[in-house]
Formats: sequence, C-alpha cells, structure tokens
Amino acid sequence: MRELNAAGSKEPVSLLIRRAGAQQTLSVRLVPERDFFNAELVRQKLGLHVQELTRELAENMSFPFYGGFVVADVDKDSPAAEAKMEKYFVVQGVDNQPVRDLVELGRVLHAKRAGDTVRLNVIAPPKRGSYGWLREGTVAVKLK
Repeated sequence: MRELNAAGSKEPVSLLIRRAGAQQTLSVRLVPERDFFNAELVRQKLGLHVQELTRELAENMSFPFYGGFVVADVDKDSPAAEAKMEKYFVVQGVDNQPVRDLVELGRVLHAKRAGDTVRLNVIAPPKRGSYGWLREGTVAVKLK
C-alpha cells in the first residue's frame, strides 16, 4: 500500500495476487476521487445534470441561499424524469443526509445498487408567475 500511495496517479504499481495456489500480477494506479465520483456518475445513476451551487451561481440565479447542487438538466426517460425532477431544483442531501460536494454525492450514489430508491432532499423554486416561497421536500428516485 505504501508504494501505491507514493506513486499516486502518476505511475502504475504492480501487485502480485495469490489466490487458491495461483498467482497473478496486476498493474494498478490510483485515480483521484474527483475523476470517478463526479457529475457524470450522478448523471449515469439518476439522469440529472448537476453543478455545485456556489455563492456566485446562487446570486446569478437569485437564490437566497447557496450550497448543494443545482439541476442544470434532466435526461429524458431517466429515473429523475420519472420522479418529476425539474431543472433548477436544488439537491441538498440524500436520504436525509447532507452531502458537501460532488465527490460525497457520487460516493453515496455509487454505494447503492441499480434499482435501489434514494430520497433526494430538494428545494424547488417557485413556478414561473407565482409569488410562492421556495418549496422543500423529498423526491424518491430509483437508481439505474
């Protein structure tokens, strides 16, 4: 492990695996978490295109808060579309647990199996033309 950690993502490290009397050499390389647990993984699992809701983005969108992940788009015929997720919803957590960044969101979704249902904690902006407040709730989405 020390050698693998020292090499990081720069160069592969050979590992000798012995199992049931047979041995095999594998070449492995560490990958930065952000290269795997990212917005693309969220899209693959849910059908949501998300980006982190930074202070600047929240101001540009006239949201009175920041943090979480704003939905930039929803894939047609995706689990998120079936669950009625919409553009501009803000995902703040999964199964009532806050998620701090895309890596953590990706980790949570990756730990679930296809067909599992997650409850996304969301804030939905008022519908166009209405003077309502932001709506908070949960949306159940079945993972693909």
